[in-house]
Amino acid sequence: MNIIIITIIILSNYISTFSLITENDESKLNSTTLNDNEYFINDMTEEEFIKYNTEPFTNFFNLEEGNSSYCDLCKSGSDILLNTIIQEYRWSYLHSFSAFICSFALRKDICYAAVGRYGPVVLENTFKRLFNKEKICTSLFICKPSIEYESIEEYARRILKTKNNNKKVQNELNKNKNSTGKELTFIQLTDTHLQLDYKEGKVINCNIPLCCRDTPEELGFKNNKNHKGEELKYSKKYGAAGKCDANIETLRAFSKEAKKIKSDFILFTGDFSAHHVWEVSQEDIIEATEVSVNEIVKEIGNEIPIYPVIGNHEKAPPDIFFGSETILLHGLGRIFRKYLTKEAYDSFSEFGYYTMLHKNTNLRLVSLNCLICNTMNFNLIGDSFQVAKMFKWLENVLNEAEKNNEKVYLLDHIPLRSSQHTYDCTMRLKILIERYKDIISGFISAHTHRDEINLIKEYSYPNKYSIINYIGPSLSTYTKCWPSYRIYYADSETKFINDFIQMRLDLDETNKNNNPKWFVAYQASKFYNVTKMNDYETISKANIDEVFAKHFLTDNPGNAHEYNNPKIIDEVRCYFQNDNYKDMAKCKNADKNAEYYLHYVLNILFAYWPKV
Repeated sequence: MNIIIITIIILSNYISTFSLITENDESKLNSTTLNDNEYFINDMTEEEFIKYNTEPFTNFFNLEEGNSSYCDLCKSGSDILLNTIIQEYRWSYLHSFSAFICSFALRKDICYAAVGRYGPVVLENTFKRLFNKEKICTSLFICKPSIEYESIEEYARRILKTKNNNKKVQNELNKNKNSTGKELTFIQLTDTHLQLDYKEGKVINCNIPLCCRDTPEELGFKNNKNHKGEELKYSKKYGAAGKCDANIETLRAFSKEAKKIKSDFILFTGDFSAHHVWEVSQEDIIEATEVSVNEIVKEIGNEIPIYPVIGNHEKAPPDIFFGSETILLHGLGRIFRKYLTKEAYDSFSEFGYYTMLHKNTNLRLVSLNCLICNTMNFNLIGDSFQVAKMFKWLENVLNEAEKNNEKVYLLDHIPLRSSQHTYDCTMRLKILIERYKDIISGFISAHTHRDEINLIKEYSYPNKYSIINYIGPSLSTYTKCWPSYRIYYADSETKFINDFIQMRLDLDETNKNNNPKWFVAYQASKFYNVTKMNDYETISKANIDEVFAKHFLTDNPGNAHEYNNPKIIDEVRCYFQNDNYKDMAKCKNADKNAEYYLHYVLNILFAYWPKV
């Protein structure tokens, strides 16, 4: 329902823009030559086109002479009009209708809670974004725009025109091409989704989004069958691959393994709480995070740093981020404060992103806030300044790191190729990675629950690779995965990630013998047949077959029927080979379903990126 509403609003908003094109000007359009900076061929540039069509209005309202009387009057009138409309519209009616449609797929109380959490944010921010006094009065050419926007192409020209001319840095880079042989070892733990109310002997395949706990549905199951007629399956001590998250026993099993490894640090790359999104509170998420960290620290002690990355499930409700989130950011900041510098703590507690040097090294950790680039963060429809602000901060951090001969690990929960990563954020990150590829020694993400890597191509040269986006699989079993974590090995001098080992918990054997059995799923360099993971060309030619799909689906024998499925293998190939959602959707020949249109519409709304 929300998708339809947003689509209608967008179409009506842009009809007036299209009407400005005269018949003569239409003949000059050539769709094959369109880009963000040159909409028209022959002699008419975008700036000339706008001036040509707006000059009569500009002259009438005396905008060039700075006459603001009409502008002030327009903005005052728009405020009155918009406030009247907003006061009059009845969200309760739309809420009831949306929840009714949702109830065909899910339980009614879950639908009412979920729609109630997200619906008002979508509507209010759509009004704020499309129907505000600035938008109305500039569209009518009564006011001059007070905000400057920057297209992706303009951003690329600004960022890529600066080159690394620091001779000291260049000499250091040349020296570091040969590794020292010494290693930096660190662990990636991600998507734990700790389920504090997990219980043994509960139904795995129930009729709500999160099972393995007390649910009313179990009372209605008959003849050992669920609502779909499937045979009921039940949870066990160390977890269950189904609609269940990691439990405390799984986390303890990981912590004991982490103690044996004695890593230099642990990257905790987001999503600490379970998937009961329709009812979870911010306090629940803080509690799950604190329990997780405490369980790990019991085993490994306080000496090994744990560096956090915010995931989309750190927010209640998930994905929606308003910029100022005191309970969320201060709560997480308190938990991880002992591992952060004062500057990093202050930034993390205020914005959700931070940077700091790993102790006694030149390795700079740069942790981004994925909520600020999250397609499902509907608040971005009305507030794009927080996005521009984070990227300006990131530019400054990378620039200073380059001057100081530092190496950087870029950390972000949602990978670039995900449908939940806005297209503008994806392309701008690609531009920054291309510009600073000499100092970015690692790019690590999570979110998909799958066992992946993704080759990131340069913005300027699409056939050239700049870095690997390492996407770690989850400890949670929610997407029918076996619990997993990664051990990375990097050169201690260059900090470049040379290799990683993928660890997996054999859930069947573990539950059968009541004893955690971890095993090496594969070693990356051997699996991709390379000496080190900087051989991008060889890695790009990896054979995507049932063996590859098996790792992608995290070695769960329950997924074995999909390993040889040609459609699944093709999808895995698309995930591996494409570094942004648009290209991946084309690769998959994505059906034009609700998700496709939702992301298409939202990315149009997010495309206005103000200069900071």
